[in-house]
Amino acid sequence: MRASSNLVLAPSVTYRFEASDVWLSVSGAFQLTGENRRETMASAASAEHGLALGVDWSFLPAWAPVSTAVALLVFPFADTGVTGATVAWVLEPTAVFGLRPVAAGLPLDVDVDLELTYSIPGHAPEETFLYARPTISHAIALSPSAELTMAGGMGYKLYHRDHTKREQHWDTTVDIDLNLRITNELSLRPGVHAGWSDQAGSAFSDALFAWGTISIDIEL
Repeated sequence: MRASSNLVLAPSVTYRFEASDVWLSVSGAFQLTGENRRETMASAASAEHGLALGVDWSFLPAWAPVSTAVALLVFPFADTGVTGATVAWVLEPTAVFGLRPVAAGLPLDVDVDLELTYSIPGHAPEETFLYARPTISHAIALSPSAELTMAGGMGYKLYHRDHTKREQHWDTTVDIDLNLRITNELSLRPGVHAGWSDQAGSAFSDALFAWGTISIDIEL
């Protein structure tokens, strides 16, 4: 595991249209610290601005939820000399298929999800890939206002046929989050996470990474 750390700010605002399953989200992700901050911004790996339109299909049975979305990510501060494009952008349609055994009357208290994302970088079409990621999670109620969630998942990227890189196809993560309901409108969610991704020329231990998160959710 490499001994380096960076602080990232990722704000988002989501609006759910009244009496419908449709939602609209505006988001961003900004690396605030680290010696490579300028490099990640120039290469369209940071300072992203996102707009997503999604649908949660509520007419489906509770034991098989499905949600779909289309996101457009724009990197306005990317360097044209690095990305080769005037504007660096990525289009990502996504579908998440869920399975809730408890809702189906089965004695198995876990949530299973399969995420499918097709990522299309407009500035680097050879980097196009299909991403499949199954996850399994379990929530434990600690009190009426606190819940501990544990999850694990593995993802695989199937790249475009012109893609030549033979690394970062696989990734695995383990996540532990504590959901704290402070008020009816305010929630805090601290979390710890660990993961691994295949990296050419790196020892297994060097491809491990860990991070912590603090999410603040406000419902208006």
